[in-house]
Amino acid sequence: MTNLLEEGHELYALDWLGQGRSDKPTNCESITFELHMRTLSAFVNHVQLRDAVLVAHSWGGVLDGYVSESTITRFISPEILEGDVEGYGAPYRHLPANARPSVEHFAHVGTGIPHFVLRDLRETPLWKIFEAICGPRNFSDLNALALLSERDDNARRYWQKNRRDDLNEATESRLKSVVVFGERDPLSKNYKETLVHVIGTNNMAEWAPNGIWLQNAGHYPMQDKPEDVAQLIARFA
Repeated sequence: MTNLLEEGHELYALDWLGQGRSDKPTNCESITFELHMRTLSAFVNHVQLRDAVLVAHSWGGVLDGYVSESTITRFISPEILEGDVEGYGAPYRHLPANARPSVEHFAHVGTGIPHFVLRDLRETPLWKIFEAICGPRNFSDLNALALLSERDDNARRYWQKNRRDDLNEATESRLKSVVVFGERDPLSKNYKETLVHVIGTNNMAEWAPNGIWLQNAGHYPMQDKPEDVAQLIARFA
């Protein structure tokens, strides 16, 4: 990011509540996906961003684009109930007020656990017996990951139902986007295509209409290939 600063650009690093380990929440269950969206909206309005490049990870990138150019006050889709998004707050649940919680360890572990373990294997009688013998508390992290995985799939199914034509409406007023995925990301490969579909190809930057696979990068491209990501940001700037 040094080059961007030297060129005179302003850089903001938004420490989303709970994810940057800088907060000590007193009510862990209030930290939800919706709260993160409200935080982002408040930040954009407070600093009055104009002609900005927004960089976010995974589904945050999609929501960045929608929140930054709208005045919506609720961030729950018509087919996802408010109770459903509680899954996004699962990693914070049952933590003491003096804890410094983060979803980091959930994200790193979760991406490497096969889907059949989080869903199918956990529902077998043998697994239930094993869980009962060892104690449910010893499986709380895995159960939270399974809940997050389920909510994530629900969100993906909702967005996939949107017609591409609808998403490509008013292209001149939409932000231009680029979807970047690490080539070694253990997540399902269709995640990138789903994000591109959600944003709409007409809303993508002309130099990357179908997104980019970043070589030798995993689930966190900014950590694995920071220079490459910085170059992409500079290309926008």
